[in-house]
Amino acid sequence: MLVLWNLFFTFFAVGMVSIGGGYAMTQQILDATLQHGWMDRITFNAGVAISNMSPGPFACSLATFIGIKVAGITGALISMCGMILPSVLIITLIARFFYGFQDNKNVQGVLAGIRPVVIGLIAAAVYSLAKDPFTTSTATRIGIPGNWAAVLIAIVMAVAMRKYKMHPILSIVLSALIGIAIYV
Repeated sequence: MLVLWNLFFTFFAVGMVSIGGGYAMTQQILDATLQHGWMDRITFNAGVAISNMSPGPFACSLATFIGIKVAGITGALISMCGMILPSVLIITLIARFFYGFQDNKNVQGVLAGIRPVVIGLIAAAVYSLAKDPFTTSTATRIGIPGNWAAVLIAIVMAVAMRKYKMHPILSIVLSALIGIAIYV
């Protein structure tokens, strides 16, 4: 029962103080997950990948992944509720009062000040997740060290999506097939 309370309050706290969406929350979720000993970084990174492939909000998918790994279906539901509840409460309050304040210079100043923080939070999460391939020495079947193969896949898919407008779902499927081909 204590683990369910920990899951709920951990995700409630992350949801309450995180600004900028799921990717901005990633570092805080990782820190909390490691602190509680719920999983290691490799499993967490797998959860990030699965959450990115799953439909719906990224943070909810990640909370569900962690919850199910820690306490099964009940843990998944509790974690997801903890993640969602702060947003429901905050948006309900903001929606109630925002139209009266949306043109206020102080409100506009607060919003302008928050935007750069969101970029910083996302950049911190990208750095934290991107450094893992460089510290992993998984071997591949094709002779490229696993860390460089992962980086190469990421670069090729980023270029394909940006330059050639490859659909993200196709990129995910191709990356999975390439991963099977070179790692299995």
